[in-house]
Amino acid sequence: MLPFVLLAAFIWGVCVACFMQFTKIGGFIAARMTWFIVALGMGGDLLLLLLLIDGDGNVLWWQLVATIALSSIAVSARGILELVAYFGKMIDDAKSQIAQ
Repeated sequence: MLPFVLLAAFIWGVCVACFMQFTKIGGFIAARMTWFIVALGMGGDLLLLLLLIDGDGNVLWWQLVATIALSSIAVSARGILELVAYFGKMIDDAKSQIAQ
């Protein structure tokens, strides 16, 4: 079951990142209501973690960490790319101001 959950977690993270990047409402939510995106992502993770509960009601800690880490890769990459684009625009604007 673990490989399925890890793959599903990665796909879930990609879906959340695509929602933020490619939809108007996703961009709005990401810019103004970060807590909602976090709740959305973690809600999906927690649902997936239900599949890893053993007969005694336990989940191994490293499985929990791996699931959350894999689901956050795409969202983190999106955030880094947005930050690079933002600072690139700031540098370009500063260069144009200096050139004038």
